[in-house]
Amino acid sequence: MSDAGDASAFLDTTEIAGSLRAFNYSTRTLIESEQFSLVQGTLSGGNVKVSGFATAAVNGTLTDIVFEAARTNGIVTFEIRHAGTGAILARGTGEAGLAALDLTIGP
Repeated sequence: MSDAGDASAFLDTTEIAGSLRAFNYSTRTLIESEQFSLVQGTLSGGNVKVSGFATAAVNGTLTDIVFEAARTNGIVTFEIRHAGTGAILARGTGEAGLAALDLTIGP
């Protein structure tokens, strides 16, 4: 991870470990990351914002995706888009039954 000494921000393009898994209930779209190519984020108080690029299996087909996830004042929001077309693959606001996201990033 690197970001010019700022402990509240990170950017990584080389040693990314983790997984992203989301399910869009309305379209029955399952998204499971295969490889991250960039992850960046900020931490401020209890708020977290993370975004990045990944290759993911979207209903079994490898697809380049762009994702953003945030927790602001305890509310989680996320959006995952097809990197080439910009089409929304999944999004949610923490409302049960609409979409689900599991994002894990480690050293």
